[in-house]
Amino acid sequence: MEEIIIDLQDSSNAKGFKVGNLVHQREFNKAKELIEKRIARASSFKHKNEPKQRYNDTISILGSRGSGKTSFLLSLLAECKESKNIEVLDIIDPTLIEEKGHIFLTIISLIKESVYKKIDLSNCTPNDSSYQKKIEWKDKLRKLADGLPSIDGVGSGLNDSSWQDAEYIMNKGIKSVNAATNLEDNFNKIINCALEILDKDAFIITLDDIDVDFRKGWPVLETIRKYLTSPQIIVLLSGDLKLYSKAIRKQQWKNFGKALLKNEAESLNKMNSYNDLVTEMESQYMQKVIKPENRIRLTTLFEKLELYKDKICIKINKSDENENSIVDFYNSILSTFGIKNRSQAEAYSSFLLNLPLRTQIQFLFESYQLLTHKENTIKQESDITNVINAFLSDLYEKEVDIDLARNLPKMLNVVILKFLIKEQGLAEYYQLQPTSTDSSFNSSLTALSFLFSQQVKNRPYLIFDYMIKIGYVRNLIKEIGYKSKNNELYSIEDLCQSSGIYQDKVLRDIVGNITAYIRGVLNTPKENIEKRFAGIIPLTGLASRAKGKNKEHRIDYEFKNDDKYILASIPLTISSNNWKNSTILTSSIYVLLASICEFVKLGNLNSGESDDKRDIEIANELLELSQIQTYLMPNFNLKDTISNEVSDLEFDKEETNDNSSPKNLFSLKVAKFIREWIDRYPNKKISVSPHLLGKISTRLFYALDSIEKQTISNLGDCMYRRIIALANAIIIEEIKENVTKEKDLNLDNTISADRVFKKNIKVATTNKDELPLSLWLLSCPLFLLYLPSKENELINEYINFIEPGYSNGNIKPKEIIKDSIYEKLKEVAIAGIEYKSKTEEEKKEDNSSSKENSSKEIIFDCSYNTIKILIEKGIKYSLFSDTESATRTRNDLIRISCKEYFTNDINGTLIKDFIEFINNYNSENKEKVEEWKQAQS
Repeated sequence: MEEIIIDLQDSSNAKGFKVGNLVHQREFNKAKELIEKRIARASSFKHKNEPKQRYNDTISILGSRGSGKTSFLLSLLAECKESKNIEVLDIIDPTLIEEKGHIFLTIISLIKESVYKKIDLSNCTPNDSSYQKKIEWKDKLRKLADGLPSIDGVGSGLNDSSWQDAEYIMNKGIKSVNAATNLEDNFNKIINCALEILDKDAFIITLDDIDVDFRKGWPVLETIRKYLTSPQIIVLLSGDLKLYSKAIRKQQWKNFGKALLKNEAESLNKMNSYNDLVTEMESQYMQKVIKPENRIRLTTLFEKLELYKDKICIKINKSDENENSIVDFYNSILSTFGIKNRSQAEAYSSFLLNLPLRTQIQFLFESYQLLTHKENTIKQESDITNVINAFLSDLYEKEVDIDLARNLPKMLNVVILKFLIKEQGLAEYYQLQPTSTDSSFNSSLTALSFLFSQQVKNRPYLIFDYMIKIGYVRNLIKEIGYKSKNNELYSIEDLCQSSGIYQDKVLRDIVGNITAYIRGVLNTPKENIEKRFAGIIPLTGLASRAKGKNKEHRIDYEFKNDDKYILASIPLTISSNNWKNSTILTSSIYVLLASICEFVKLGNLNSGESDDKRDIEIANELLELSQIQTYLMPNFNLKDTISNEVSDLEFDKEETNDNSSPKNLFSLKVAKFIREWIDRYPNKKISVSPHLLGKISTRLFYALDSIEKQTISNLGDCMYRRIIALANAIIIEEIKENVTKEKDLNLDNTISADRVFKKNIKVATTNKDELPLSLWLLSCPLFLLYLPSKENELINEYINFIEPGYSNGNIKPKEIIKDSIYEKLKEVAIAGIEYKSKTEEEKKEDNSSSKENSSKEIIFDCSYNTIKILIEKGIKYSLFSDTESATRTRNDLIRISCKEYFTNDINGTLIKDFIEFINNYNSENKEKVEEWKQAQS
């Protein structure tokens, strides 16, 4: 275990570091050991004058771009310069050498420069030994120079016109050929002579980043293999091993030649054999030039923490006395981005800690600026831009329109959606967690996640925008799928194009188009048009369009002359069947969410205006969105012929400028509710991540799927159950994210009974300080207005939870609920289900029922009442005591046997709790329960 201190301000550029501040300390010590062994060998060679022997003993420093290779080399060379036995040459970066330059000439030039510095400092008189050494040096250098033109890329070849001259061949040609043959030997003699002049044992030649440019990489590797073979040369080589491999493979393929590859490999279908040959040659070449035992891989910070248990601390600058653990530092940053759950934060921190060191330094420093400016909105906007700069290369590689996302926040979710669909990762990565095997994809996901979390702080409409454009669309993939040869009629790509989701359109219109598209999918020959799907509730149509006299239980009939109709019509859309000249009226909680998004966007944009003016603008928007719009269903049934288009159907086209009209007065009242709610958005406390919203969206979608399997004959209960399912999903997921120690939470979805939600909202009430999102969302007036106005235990618990959020306003939740349309909606019938009206006696019984049970539901729960019903219906105890069947099989049998007697969802957790309840039953009616348990057929 080692202690590593990273100074963020001092680590932005490549430079040498002292051992205490060096990140790769373990690798540094290994490199020093290898260098010391080579110095000892060079010293032995110098004094013993051993016979000629070739050494390919390069020390390689391997790592990806930005892993700290250059800083590592600078630190290592600074340490080596303190030794008197070695001459350290300047680092050579082949990518900085001009096109016509050659790495071998650069090395010779550096050696020559070192020698001349030494000789020029001496008094070189003819009688001085230094003078003789200088003469000897020049002679050896001249012999070496004769062979240099033979190197590829330096001199001309045998086709040069001079080689046609016999005198040239006799005088210079043969001499040059001989010099070329002895080039390696002459170079080694120069090395030996130079070290004698310098009074050193060895040279250190350092080659940095030769893998970046393939054109320069191969000549460098060949120079190492052919010429840097003296035991008096210590070669340090840095780069990425994967890129070295590709540079070598490229050359090996080139060596085969196009003719051979075309005439034999391709024509005779032997390409795999050639590929194997290239792989073998690449492996052997790599083992010779970059020996495995001399490879030093610069490990990531994640590896240092996990494998070696190193202690890595962060400090901001030299004067900073505080040293924070890098894990704690990352957790603080992730918390700022709304990622607080330990298991979820681990996915992000693992990815970030595995990034190249340079990227991490940039990210950590810019994130620190974000932490220090968290109260300053203007600073935050620029800080988040700087934070995602660390990921720009990957975003551009993945063709993410990040500039649009940054400059136009309302298009952020469109950019995210396009990216996920293009990568076909919407189903798996809609929460923007970096859990794929593609590093660039992970970087893009992380950048977009962080950008969203910061943008949503001052733009709460993005919450609802995400739940529709990402969460809702993602959950449609299972039924609709991506476009493919087997799925040509409809696809998620086609849905996005035809719905206008990629455009800056009214979100309610987008959801209306999505609803119409889904109805078109359900109308294909292999689908059932009566099927409930994705939160869509089919209604019996408008009374104004009904041909017969049966107009009761239609929504416009029940709300006739009622100013609250504007609330009832907000979730409504009409899907037009243009080839059959028919329409389908539907209600959807997603249309309601989309409408709320439009209100929040309007109220948020105009927050600088007076409250009265904002109320009028929101009221006008309310009236606009209450118009029932018609959206065209696509025709996927190609056998049908298209007839005349159906015009838009709108109810109540009456318009008036009289602000005192009942409709306008009520819209102003609701607008004030909405405006006060928008103003309570806790932007300084809230941190919302796409992960949290994604979990909420999926939990809601599957809760809706279960609700749609229930038989509910009226719109009031349908909407009520959906609002409660949404509230339950929000509470569960935010508690899981922010309250790590909570054990009493029930993770079931609330379907047809309120037991689960009652328990969860009590848990939420005890933890409300840690649930700012739940407090704000659940207090939305457009949710409260669909709840029952009569007090019961659930409503009281709901109000008890949200009431603190209303402490600064003039309106209280109970006042809002008084305007609820729940009772009116209960008179509206659902299409395809027989409407069950209540008798006068049942209504009286409802009015006198206890607060605990406001509806006549038979609920399967852990009570004697459940056992009593099981006994009355002849359900045997053996069904619950069956230990031979698998748990899932037993639970399925219980559901099949009991579903017709109970209204709620009998899930696995409930069955487990009930079995424990009856096995430990020791209360009133104990004897009857024992008789039931013993009465086996």
